[in-house]
Amino acid sequence: MPIVDIELLQDEAHAALAEDLPQRIADGLSEIFQSQPAQTWVKVHYHQRAHYAENHSILPFETNPVMVKVLKNQIPELHALKEEARRVAEMVAGICSCPVANVHVLYEPQGLGRIAFGGELRT
Repeated sequence: MPIVDIELLQDEAHAALAEDLPQRIADGLSEIFQSQPAQTWVKVHYHQRAHYAENHSILPFETNPVMVKVLKNQIPELHALKEEARRVAEMVAGICSCPVANVHVLYEPQGLGRIAFGGELRT
C-alpha cells in the first residue's frame, strides 16, 4: 500500500523525463517495498524554481532537490528503515539523474489505523 509523493523542481532535465517518470519510480519502489502489482502508488508534483528556497542561501541552478514522502501501513524497524531510505534515495536519484545527496526521503507516520481505502479503514 505504499503511497509516495515526489516533488521536483521543474527544469529541462526533469521535463524530458516527465512522461514515464511516475511509472519508472513506481516500478522501482515496488521492488524495494516488495509490493504486489498496483500496490505502490506514486504521484509526481513539479514546482517552479521560484516556488522553492533554502534559508540564507541562493540555490545553484544545477541543484535540483527531490523530496520523497512515503506513507506505508507500517514503518520498518530503524535498521531496516535506514537501508530502505538509502535504497529509495539511490533509485530515485538514478531515475531523476541527480546526485543522491539531492534526494530527501520523509516517512509519514504509519498509515495503519488512520487511512481508509474505498471508505474501509485499514486496521
